Amino acid sequence: MEEEVQEIATPYKSNYSLGITFTILTLVAVAGYILSMFFPAASCLSSLGSIISFILLMVWFHRSYRNLASFNNMGLKYSAGWAVGSFFVPLLNLFRPYQIAQEIWTASDPEASTVGWKQSKISIVIILWWISLLSYSGITLSTTGYGVWLGFQSAISGVQPDVAQVSAIGIPVLVSYAVNCILSISLVTLINDRQDEKAEKLDLL
Repeated sequence: MEEEVQEIATPYKSNYSLGITFTILTLVAVAGYILSMFFPAASCLSSLGSIISFILLMVWFHRSYRNLASFNNMGLKYSAGWAVGSFFVPLLNLFRPYQIAQEIWTASDPEASTVGWKQSKISIVIILWWISLLSYSGITLSTTGYGVWLGFQSAISGVQPDVAQVSAIGIPVLVSYAVNCILSISLVTLINDRQDEKAEKLDLL
């Protein structure tokens, strides 16, 4: 049974600017990934954009969960620190970040009371976001293994992999990454709007 943790009340802080920055850098990362398939040097742009956007996503998770305290919601299960830390705990990171994201969503319901938020509907976007993140991770691992195998075969035979073999690595990763990025932007945007709307109703803005 989850231990209930009640955050200490803190002033509400809109994540609007953070969300805009995250969106821009995420799109830069996707663009860099696409360009890197034609210009290898562009992989630096993709890598830098991915790293920074991930850091911003962690900052966003922390701030978004911290905002729940300003709504005076009762019965919160986690904490702002755990909202970030759950991404880095093996096995637990397969489901806990999803649960925390859904709690942020339901507890930010503009129409719900400090207790009634638990009856709010969960988000389909968060479900799709989490499925896409797990899919991207799985595809990346499998294609990495395939890439190592191709390199090993090439070293033995002296024959470079053909275009079809290289595409079999790059395209699935690109598609799954792009889908996850789009859903990540949607997640951040929707929760930001939801929290700002609730904050306005509570005269916190």
